[in-house]
Amino acid sequence: ALGKAGVFDRYPVEILGANLASIELAEDRGLFKNLMESIGLESPRSVIAHSFEEAMNFAKNQGVPLIIRPSFTLGGRGG
Repeated sequence: ALGKAGVFDRYPVEILGANLASIELAEDRGLFKNLMESIGLESPRSVIAHSFEEAMNFAKNQGVPLIIRPSFTLGGRGG
């Protein structure tokens, strides 16, 4: 959020280890899935559901087992 707000551009802040684009890519499941597909790697079938109904429709078509996770969780926190 600080990067998107421009804070790192206004102050002499150095991000160590990764740039903001890499962090966003790792954090956003949709972006990560698209990147994997673009380089020819397979991923488990998935959707980003914005409602309970969307999730249930996917579950009915996919079957079980399922893993339901929040979209933005760097390091798995919040799941």
